[in-house]
Amino acid sequence: TEHWNGNAWAVVASPNPSTLDNNLYGVAAVGANDVWAVGSYDGGMTSPTLTEHWNGSAWTSVASPNPGVANELVAAVAVSTNDVWAVGDYCLSNCTIFQTLMEHWNGSAWTVVPSPNGGTGSNSLYGVAAVAANDVWAVGDYWNDFYRQTLTEHYTNSCVTPTATSTPAPTDTPGPSPTPCTSNFADVHPTDYFYTPVTYLFCHGVISGYADGTFRPYNNTTRAQMVKIVVLGFAKPIVTPAGGAYTFADVPPSQPFFAMIETAAADAIVSGYACGGPGEPCDSLNRPYFRPSADVTRGQLSKIDVVAATWPLLAPAVGTFADVAPGSVFYRFVETAACHGVVSGYACGGPGEPCDNLQRPYYRPYNNATRGQIAKIVDRSLGAGGACPPAAPR
Repeated sequence: TEHWNGNAWAVVASPNPSTLDNNLYGVAAVGANDVWAVGSYDGGMTSPTLTEHWNGSAWTSVASPNPGVANELVAAVAVSTNDVWAVGDYCLSNCTIFQTLMEHWNGSAWTVVPSPNGGTGSNSLYGVAAVAANDVWAVGDYWNDFYRQTLTEHYTNSCVTPTATSTPAPTDTPGPSPTPCTSNFADVHPTDYFYTPVTYLFCHGVISGYADGTFRPYNNTTRAQMVKIVVLGFAKPIVTPAGGAYTFADVPPSQPFFAMIETAAADAIVSGYACGGPGEPCDSLNRPYFRPSADVTRGQLSKIDVVAATWPLLAPAVGTFADVAPGSVFYRFVETAACHGVVSGYACGGPGEPCDNLQRPYYRPYNNATRGQIAKIVDRSLGAGGACPPAAPR
């Protein structure tokens, strides 16, 4: 960092959190004693965002979220002391496709604000400008097949996530308001029940596809993938343990979904399995196992989604589904999700699923959940607040 005092430039010392590369790419000033600089640094197995603040006498590092393995902020704009924006990009796993990254400082913490992604390839934001509070523009590009296309995004209200301005909006979104963006997945069609949810979540940076341009909606979803969807979908502030610590024995900082899983654990959205079982030895801290690559079940899905939505849990005397009995492990979560209209079941009368006197459907809580099902449930949850009465005192 360098400073001009009216006569000359001088280097001003600034923090370097890594012994490897440290980079600052963008700067924004609220006033002489309130300046922000943003970038990234080499963390070894990961590349975290870097945000630094000048208070008039010194630069200090300030924690900022990292939704992926490689993360960088390249531009910033300051509206006020409590309203600063930074943009860039991030990637998951092997970093074949980058996603837009938008972060906001509210005076006490940086948080990720979901932002759209267009086309079938990587997306990046390179610049940001603010006309006023809740009137912010970001610009960049995205890959569409073999060509780069311009990408402009506009944030207009603190209660509405940013929307891209490239293509017409889909209709009949069951949850939050539509966004003018399309997913363009080869295997997601307008006639599919999950089309609108997939489009909405894709355009808001919550889900992504595969390098071949597919979404694979009928594939099972892993526990790690599910956590990523709810953390980004519900815009949970990203938190990770300090000093290289981690919660689960099988999710170290080098794990691609580390930041998402740690955020979900800190918010009590997920828990793990006690160590000591087959193939899961206890370490010196007796840390539990998360099993990030295990498929998530419909019962687990209901719990993760309901807890992320922070809905009061319901426990009616008679259950909605024939195969989810009162007192069973997922009963209150499934009933709460059903009350909010975000899950449904399968009609009784099929093989092994006889109809009872109430003709109740079956939920199949131990069946694996598919990517299409999860997109639909999370999308509906984002717009279902208040649709269900609170739990009765127990």
